[in-house]
Amino acid sequence: MNQTAFHQLAIDSMKRLWRSYLIDHSEAEFRFLLQHIADDFIIIGTGKHEIFKGADNMAALLAKDQQEQDGAQFEIMDEWYEAQALSDDLCFVYGGFYAREISHSRTQVIADMDTRFTAVYRYENGEAILCNLHHSVPNMDQAMGEFYPKTITQKANDAIERSMFLEQQLKLDSLTGLYNRTAYEKSVNSVLAAHDRHCAFLMIDIDDFKSINDNYGHLQGDLFLRSFADLLNKTFCRNELISRLGGDEFSVFIADYSSKEDVEALIESLLDELKNTIAMPFSCTIGIAYNDQQISSFQNMYKNADKALYFSKSCQKGSYTVYK
Repeated sequence: MNQTAFHQLAIDSMKRLWRSYLIDHSEAEFRFLLQHIADDFIIIGTGKHEIFKGADNMAALLAKDQQEQDGAQFEIMDEWYEAQALSDDLCFVYGGFYAREISHSRTQVIADMDTRFTAVYRYENGEAILCNLHHSVPNMDQAMGEFYPKTITQKANDAIERSMFLEQQLKLDSLTGLYNRTAYEKSVNSVLAAHDRHCAFLMIDIDDFKSINDNYGHLQGDLFLRSFADLLNKTFCRNELISRLGGDEFSVFIADYSSKEDVEALIESLLDELKNTIAMPFSCTIGIAYNDQQISSFQNMYKNADKALYFSKSCQKGSYTVYK
């Protein structure tokens, strides 16, 4: 088997491992995993205690984790994989995935996992055998460019400030620093419930974002999303709420706008500015919903803006449409 085929075999095996670990707990998947793990396999997990050696320990770990999961169901929202040759019969697989617990009405808080991993595979008798796996989660306290989380370490001396910081972190998207969907939805509904003023809801979708990941790589794609978030903060810098809803989907909520013409001037400014600000060719498409002083909610405005967005996409990417 050539290296390209071996690398794809290893990537496919890695994908299947994560799905077996999080989603498919069938006995057939359990057997498949054990058959494709080396006897001297080593795994280093995210917990301080999670260092295991040997296929038997791996089997015990999987059984324990599946029992601890206790009916919780997860879905993989995003994932990426790359492979690199170490020798003719060894390859290095690395990547990341974002998994989220499927919400139930009985739970107030749901879990999510933003995981990076590295693995070593050996080619043996036509199969990719997993020899080593190390996975971890990003340190949200470590700022861009810092060697260690110096900023948060300085703040840790003040317990009250630390508590407020952590409370705020729960509201933010870990990649961009914008509001996450849960916090954004709650904030939007609070504004709509408390005021009968004019509000605008923008749905923003980056056009053909998959091609950015395919052409430049997922790491560059993450940097692109951060740059786009910075551009949104620069454009909507008054009292607007800005959120990354997930993937390449963003939203802006404008409360108490002075006129619709002002809102649409900001949108046109964004569309013009991003052409010169971000060093990759791309566009974004926008849908707008106004509440026009009528009783509304996050879900209603989201639905209407989403309809306007996809009307824009069907007509001309890189444009905007107002829901009517």
